Amino acid sequence: LDLSAGVGALALLCRKRGFKAVANDLNPAAAYAARQNALLNNLDLLVLQMDAKDLLTELFQPEVVAHHVLPPASEMEGANHIASGGEFPRLHLVFCLPELALEMLCHALRSAGFKKSCQGEVERVICSYCYCFGDSEDEVR
Repeated sequence: LDLSAGVGALALLCRKRGFKAVANDLNPAAAYAARQNALLNNLDLLVLQMDAKDLLTELFQPEVVAHHVLPPASEMEGANHIASGGEFPRLHLVFCLPELALEMLCHALRSAGFKKSCQGEVERVICSYCYCFGDSEDEVR
């Protein structure tokens, strides 16, 4: 789930490689461009135009959302991840703007009742990725 997908490049790459993906961007021009890029590449991609905070609420607290736009989590989860105690489905969240993204994710998890540490039963593994762009000429490793 790419919460700030822009024109959908990362989500489209995932779809092209056979993964499940959902692209979202609040900007109507970006969401339109992502839909057009999916069509141009003959890829089936769900593109949403919502506030990322609302999507996180739906993801972690579906019972408080009146109108669902996301597929069920089971349809978005990737291959199982082996963790202590067994295998658990993985959900990958991709964010741009790390300082805002991590704050939103932490707020959504706390609102849904998740604790700071992972103690007790694990239902799914959530992998979050944050990226940003810069104008530095220095190589990033």
